[in-house]
Amino acid sequence: KDNSVSEIYLSHVLEHFSFKESKVLLENLKFKLKPSGIIRISVPDIDKILHVYEETKNLNLLKNAIMGGQNTDLDFHKSIYNFTELKNLLLSSGYKNVLKWNTTDDFGQSIGDWSDFTHKINGKKFNLNLNLKAST
Repeated sequence: KDNSVSEIYLSHVLEHFSFKESKVLLENLKFKLKPSGIIRISVPDIDKILHVYEETKNLNLLKNAIMGGQNTDLDFHKSIYNFTELKNLLLSSGYKNVLKWNTTDDFGQSIGDWSDFTHKINGKKFNLNLNLKAST
């Protein structure tokens, strides 16, 4: 039901949709949020991933972070994001107050999923976590 949800949490979900599908999804989810509702999003950060590649030149370390685990038909990435691209997508989809977040501050502890900064590639963090509110 529209205007009925206080919080939506998407951890390493958005990259499994095309750019066009992602925009439609975010626009539709915005309608579900209450005016003061929050959406938390975590995606692989391509800038951080490319930084690790520049250091290591080891594509094998990065291929799953870039293209998905590819263990099932749905485990493929169709889009990539960095802070600027994701922020622009969110703003153009009607969200505001885009802020970075982490699991310890927002949930009080590590929750052990891919949004958690304990997940690393070659010792480097590779997540981008944004927390935002629906426009009123």
